[in-house]
Amino acid sequence: MKPINLLVFDSDGVLTSGGAALPMARELISTLNARRFPYFVMSNGSFLCPQRKSDGYARMGLAIEAQRIIGSAQPLGEALTRVPRRYGRLFVISAEDPGPRLNMHGWEVDNSSPEIDGVLLLDDDLHWTAERLSRLLNRFLQRPDLPLIVPNPDLVYPNQPGRIFPTSGTWARLLCQLCAAHGVQLTPVFLGKPYDPIYRSLSVLLERDHPGLEPATIAMLGDSPETDILGANRQGWTSILIKTGNFRYGGHRAGNEADLCFEDLGAFRRAFLPTLSNG
Repeated sequence: MKPINLLVFDSDGVLTSGGAALPMARELISTLNARRFPYFVMSNGSFLCPQRKSDGYARMGLAIEAQRIIGSAQPLGEALTRVPRRYGRLFVISAEDPGPRLNMHGWEVDNSSPEIDGVLLLDDDLHWTAERLSRLLNRFLQRPDLPLIVPNPDLVYPNQPGRIFPTSGTWARLLCQLCAAHGVQLTPVFLGKPYDPIYRSLSVLLERDHPGLEPATIAMLGDSPETDILGANRQGWTSILIKTGNFRYGGHRAGNEADLCFEDLGAFRRAFLPTLSNG
C-alpha cells in the first residue's frame, strides 16, 4: 500500500450501520486514536450538531471526537450567503430543530408563509408523505425562483444491515422530476459528497492542522462509488472502496473506479496497520 498520511472515513456503510458499529470499526478507530494518526469522518448525513454525532458514535463504542466529524450541513453557512435575501426566511424540513443554526446565520424558519427566500431539505427521511411532497411541489410551481438547498445528495443509506432507505436526495430529485413535468426546472444546490462544498469545509481544517499535506497521501474510505470514490478522485486523494454498505446493495456503477478495493474494514485494517507501524 502506498504511504497514507491521513484517513477520511465515510460513516454509514463503512464504520456503522443501523446504529451499530460494523466489524473491526472499533478496533481500527481505537488504534488510530492510540497512535495519534490523523483522521476525519466525512458523512453525507446533514446533522446540525457534530457533538451529538460524536455522542452517538460513543454509544457504539467509537471514540470519535466532534472536531473530527464533518457532515453535509457543515457548509450551510457558506451556501446561505448565496441565497438572494428578501424576507430572511426559509422553508425547512429537518429532523432536528434548525432554528438555532439558521439564526446564527441571520435566517429564520417559516413553513407557513409564502414570503420565503428558499427551501432547505435537511434529513427527515422517515416522515415524508404525499402531502409534504405536494406542498413543496406547489410552492415551486408558484415560485420557480426559489433556491432548493439539499445538504445530503445521497439517494439511499443503509439504515440497518441488509436494508436501505431513501434520503433527502431522493425527495429532491423527485421534486425536480415533478416540477419538470409541469415546465419548471429546479437545480438543487447539493453540499455533500461528491460536490465541492463539503471538501472546502475539510480543507479549512487541513490547512490549519496539516499544512502542506499532499492530496495523494489522503485516503478516502467509502462504500459508494457515486459519492465517496468519485469525490475522492476529484480531489486527487487515494480512493479506497470498502465493499460493504451501499456497494453491497447494488450501488456500484462503472466510471468511478477506486485506487484500492477491500472486501470490508477488517481487510483494509490488515493491509494498513503494517504501513502505520513502519511509518
